[in-house]
Amino acid sequence: MGIASFSPADGLANLLYEHFCSALQYKTLALAGPLEDNRYCAWFLPLKSPIDQGTAVEAEVATFLELLASSFSSQLATGELRFACGQPELLENIGCSWDNAVRGFGLGSESIISSRPSFGEEIMENREEPASAFDAQFYDAIMEGQYAMAGQLLEKLILTVEEVEAKPRDLYFRIIAALSFWASKLAGGGVLSDNVYRDFMDFSDIERLWEERFWHLFASAVRSRFQSLQQHAAEVGTHSPFVVKALQYIENHYQEPITLESAAAAIGISAGHLTRLMSDELKRGFARTLIGYRIQKAKELLKMPNISIREVSQRCGYSDANYFARLFRRLTGLTPREYAARMAKGENSDA
Repeated sequence: MGIASFSPADGLANLLYEHFCSALQYKTLALAGPLEDNRYCAWFLPLKSPIDQGTAVEAEVATFLELLASSFSSQLATGELRFACGQPELLENIGCSWDNAVRGFGLGSESIISSRPSFGEEIMENREEPASAFDAQFYDAIMEGQYAMAGQLLEKLILTVEEVEAKPRDLYFRIIAALSFWASKLAGGGVLSDNVYRDFMDFSDIERLWEERFWHLFASAVRSRFQSLQQHAAEVGTHSPFVVKALQYIENHYQEPITLESAAAAIGISAGHLTRLMSDELKRGFARTLIGYRIQKAKELLKMPNISIREVSQRCGYSDANYFARLFRRLTGLTPREYAARMAKGENSDA
């Protein structure tokens, strides 16, 4: 884990924070936490290598830090962005990494490259065994992409909830941690969009079922959450990481005037390369994919009562409502008003 602070000269910390989040989202597997005090945020980097492989772990972290250093060289040089990271830890010991990052934060932004955390023997000396070998098997299965095995392991925990009379509170936290871990991994890999990830991480409904002791409903809700992650993982299983990130970029920014070039720049590849990848894997380029997504969103909005065509147009990334209406009709065979009228009459068959 690590910490970043934002002190831009123009005072717009939220804009620099958004730039930082975009760099993490589209160019790395790391996740950024919310902006606190309009200045700080935490970040988390999942590692592919086992923590006891010091050299491999060091290489992963070094690559990540160097990417940030190159992406924010001017902000780091002026002190507008400061950054520190803790030592690699197992997930259940992540608090130790956070404590180390907070202590190291006083070193300043120059510590990104020159004062990297220690690895190798020091990690082995400080390494603690997982709190539960059973949980560790689940995390390993997720990291290795063995989702069916992970599901079987989670099912054993769920059955414990249903069958055992004494239900310790830590069992609830272990289940939530398992779901959160996989969701974070999928979000870091670009599989879950910001909105989907944010909604998934709201466990208030599951917690309420636990508190009210509705054990079977709790188990059903957990299974449903896990299955939703399985579906997301399966949907993108055949796509390359760059295409997955491009699709996520569209989902996150379709309301904005985005282009192939802006998507490619955010992801970190050339526009030509991205076009070839999307054409090969999706059988359509960036522009057609974006239009298709926007029109689908427009259909969803047109089902809402008392919404104007202009508002739908703007919320789908089209500043010109007339152009949007012509495009919608060309692709669906109906004008937006005709489509909305059909939906209002209960004719829910898609155009």
